[in-house]
Amino acid sequence: MPQFTEFPALPPGEPARALTVLLDVLRAIPAEGEPFRELRRRLKGAELWSRERLPQLLRFFRLVQDDPIRPSPLVRGLAGGEAACQQLLADRLWEINPLLFTTVFQRLEERVHSVNELLKYLDSFAYAGTRLSGPEVRAWLRLGQALGLFRLVGIALALTDQARATFGPRILGFDVEEFLEEDQDEPEVGVAAEEPAPAPAPIPALVAPPPVVVQAPPPPAREAPPVGVSPLGRGRPVPAASFRDLVVFAEPERALAAERILAWWGEEAVDDPRPTADDFGLDAEAFQEDPDQGIFRLGVAAALAFGPDAHRAVDRFAALRDSGALDALHAGTRPDGPVQVDADALITASVVARRVAEAPDLAATLERADDAAGAFEALEAAFGRGLFGLELFWMLWTLAGLGVIRRQGAEAFATLPDRRVRDVLYRLGFLATPYAADMTALRAAAAAAAPFGAGAHHTLTAFARAAGCGYGCAQRRRCDLPCRERADLG
Repeated sequence: MPQFTEFPALPPGEPARALTVLLDVLRAIPAEGEPFRELRRRLKGAELWSRERLPQLLRFFRLVQDDPIRPSPLVRGLAGGEAACQQLLADRLWEINPLLFTTVFQRLEERVHSVNELLKYLDSFAYAGTRLSGPEVRAWLRLGQALGLFRLVGIALALTDQARATFGPRILGFDVEEFLEEDQDEPEVGVAAEEPAPAPAPIPALVAPPPVVVQAPPPPAREAPPVGVSPLGRGRPVPAASFRDLVVFAEPERALAAERILAWWGEEAVDDPRPTADDFGLDAEAFQEDPDQGIFRLGVAAALAFGPDAHRAVDRFAALRDSGALDALHAGTRPDGPVQVDADALITASVVARRVAEAPDLAATLERADDAAGAFEALEAAFGRGLFGLELFWMLWTLAGLGVIRRQGAEAFATLPDRRVRDVLYRLGFLATPYAADMTALRAAAAAAAPFGAGAHHTLTAFARAAGCGYGCAQRRRCDLPCRERADLG
């Protein structure tokens, strides 16, 4: 048995539903295999695509990254009923790290524990296994929740009767010392890992072997398109007469543009470089434990991610958090001792703390909001008034992804409607103007980008770079998409 220390991440939302989303993506792999780009496209659509975390996903499900990619025996087993599928994956969770499984089981058998309590124990000398990072432990626990092994009791986790009945006997028979002595990694995924190959026949001795002729290897069946390959030329040109006189293009033209751009984007493998909630250590458990502090930390993260030195936002946030400055600012006290942090970051955090203090019921208001629009208005009332603009969209989508607010209507806020995105939407006829003088215009721009999915900001800006889009576009005479530049050939 191996000791996995990295686990597949589930998409945002309630764990059981999130696992269903992931499994639907994998079940769609046909028995004969499919081009890897098709799996990547579905992963992107489910908000699961991450180049960095792809190895964990493939390793857990025993998949080989190949083209075509074929379902492993484990993935083929997911075609059974829900109960059988849950048992199959629960067994897999036990197999890949029984020591971690046993440790968490025994801790929860004693009493309920919060996620943070489990994190501290697993990071202490008392845990005999290989150390795990906080995000990986949280990913493992979410998988356990999704499989019905753990349940929430307030903000803490407890064992389910199903977990006790299924794994109690295994835990009793598990010998930690014996396991550590025999622990070895799982074989690499491949043909040899799935079916033992027959022993090779003995090779007879050769006398005066003929000279070896080295030939060039055959070209691969398919090469992934390089980053920046043009998204143009993917269909018949749309006649300019169909959109030339329109302020906002008709639905068929807009739908066609979105379809072609998304088809191109599905073939790309470009990760969004912007920081995510995970990078700042923000998760659903943190909001469950202290919603008010969670909102405060989210506001600080947004201010740093959209402010000067945005590329250092995660490090600056971590310095504030680890020094105790964030806790002190939220509590309205002074940090203990001298604090070695970036002065600008500290000032920014103090401004956010003041806004949070002025809206003491913000967390409760967000929870009561009927939909995403109501939650956005609450965020704007607290953090608007000259402090936040685009940051509000990032905060709203993060809260929706973590399940802190209701997701209904969240797709209308999923895009950061900055000037680059508005320019592309304007040229493609999704907006009547690229300018946004107020929050109403920003919200309209974000809603207009909804056909391009949750990653519209990254998709549209990458499209513009790859296609050479711009005012006075040099491609306008040979572009096949509906675009205002083609309607202005003078």
